[in-house]
Amino acid sequence: MKVVWDKFKKVFEDKETGKEYRRIMSGIGWPYDKPGFLVVITEDAEEDFSLVGHPRHLHVVEEFESYVMEELYRSGLKWGKEYLFDSVLGNHENVNRNMWDLCRQEDDPRLTIKPPALEEKLSMVFLRQIVKKMTTAPQKTLHFGEDSTLAGHLHGIASTADMENIKLEQYPALAALGNVLIEAELGRVGDSGGGFRPVRRRYK
Repeated sequence: MKVVWDKFKKVFEDKETGKEYRRIMSGIGWPYDKPGFLVVITEDAEEDFSLVGHPRHLHVVEEFESYVMEELYRSGLKWGKEYLFDSVLGNHENVNRNMWDLCRQEDDPRLTIKPPALEEKLSMVFLRQIVKKMTTAPQKTLHFGEDSTLAGHLHGIASTADMENIKLEQYPALAALGNVLIEAELGRVGDSGGGFRPVRRRYK
C-alpha cells in the first residue's frame, strides 16, 4: 500500500492491483468471555453512482482473534505497516487499553487506540441496523471476504429478540466491526494525519 494524491486528495493505492481507497480503518473489540478481535476494512476511493446516494463500498480485508493481548497488538502493528494506519478504533477507556500500550517495545511505531466518531451511539441495535442497510440488495456496500468469520458472528445474534439489553462489548468481533462501521457512517476524513472528525447527523 502507498499514499498517492488525486486532485489534492490523499488516497491509498494498492501497489499490486492499483485499486485506490479513501480510508483504511482498523477496529478492535477487547477480550471478554470471547477472544479479542481485530479487523481492517477499506473504503473505496470512488463512489458507486449506480446506487442511491452514491455510497462507497467497504471491504473486510483482515481479521484476527485471540485472548492474548500481545498477539492482538502484533497483528495490529503488522497491518498498520502494511495498510499505513497508526491508530485503531476502539474503547480507549477499557482496562485492556493499558495492556495494549504495555505491549509496545521501544523501537515499535506508535499504534494508538482512539474512539470512533459518536462512540456513544454505538450499540447492538445500531450495529444490526447499519449492517442490514449495508448488506441488503440492491444497496449492498459491505463486503466480507471468503474466509471472513464476521458473517457467522452476525448470524449468531441475528435471531436474538432483546437486542437493546445486549452489551456490544460482550461480542468482541461485533464490537470491532461496529467501531469501524460507525466511523465509516458518521465520521468524515480529517484534514491531517488520516484522522476523522465527527459529522453530526440524525441517526436513530
